[in-house]
Amino acid sequence: EHLLLDRIKQDHYLDTLVRFQGYEVLHRAGKDKGGREYQELNRCLMRLKGLMIGVGSEKTQNNGQVKTRSRRPTFLNIFRNVTLPGSTNKEGVLIDGYEVLLEDWYRESLLAGNCFVVDHQLFHDLKGHISKLLHQLLSHLFYLGSGSAMQSYSELVEGFELVRYTAISQVRQQL
Repeated sequence: EHLLLDRIKQDHYLDTLVRFQGYEVLHRAGKDKGGREYQELNRCLMRLKGLMIGVGSEKTQNNGQVKTRSRRPTFLNIFRNVTLPGSTNKEGVLIDGYEVLLEDWYRESLLAGNCFVVDHQLFHDLKGHISKLLHQLLSHLFYLGSGSAMQSYSELVEGFELVRYTAISQVRQQL
């Protein structure tokens, strides 16, 4: 996303088809520029291509049954297509860099100033597994909520199947 946001900042525009070199991403990530790192980048991009964000409303009740509020959850992809270096793109041209075709909703969202805000250093510094899950959950809610995210303690307790505490000191210790 940093690469895409920098392109928007520089050009005040973002094309649906984004072309870049692997070293641009590796440099931004602070990685070496060897074969292993390029293979890791390729795997990462292919995982992102397959990533689907599910938007729906299901709730697990105390008896374990799932209550569906919406019958049709919606699944959204971020990338429509990823072409790796040394492959031919849709036009049949052999490319020497990366080509990523963004889904329209994702491109429009980036242009509107919305992005997945992930503070990697903060995430790395978190010690508790519940805190890490909460960080990821709030990051996604922040994106889906167009810049605002909120999760009540009751929903956390229910969603993560945690023990419910009433004393704030116990809640802090739990999280």
